Amino acid sequence: MSSENSSETTPEVESAPAESGAEAAPASSAASAASEIEVTVEAPEPRMTFNIFALVGSVLLLVGFFLNWVELDPEEGPIGGLGMATLAATQGGFYYAAYALPVLAIALAALSFKKPRLSSALSIAVGGLLILWGVVEVARFLYQQTFAGLWLSVLGAAVMLLGGLWSWKRTKPKKAAKKKPEPAQ
Repeated sequence: MSSENSSETTPEVESAPAESGAEAAPASSAASAASEIEVTVEAPEPRMTFNIFALVGSVLLLVGFFLNWVELDPEEGPIGGLGMATLAATQGGFYYAAYALPVLAIALAALSFKKPRLSSALSIAVGGLLILWGVVEVARFLYQQTFAGLWLSVLGAAVMLLGGLWSWKRTKPKKAAKKKPEPAQ
């Protein structure tokens, strides 16, 4: 560091001889000069070494794949993700996508350490697609197992919810203006 930089950040105090009793003046001027100088030190942004959310989500997805999901037939018992994947041989269609779950989970777990930023983007895409797929499958399953009365009731509840939120937002009570007391005459 050069002497110019050090004089900007730390004040130079001239020392007076001890016998003159002028020791208090330089100390007080040094204290006031030190209080006027502001030093801002910005800490560097912490670098993400791994993506904990992608890692935890991947582990949960992988473990959940091998657990039970649903019971389609009481005689056969519940099936999990692996059972759903084997249904692809007989049912076809989207059941083949179940094979992608453990593959995506392992790939995202590895990426969470190697490339945390990329794992964030892929977590958003994969998580969003899997949730959308799950909602479609649950709705399809419910549609096959339920009748029009339930769906009409769900539609009515949705209209009530959305209509209530919309009208509540539009009919907020206005704050009454406070009247200032008139000065006494």
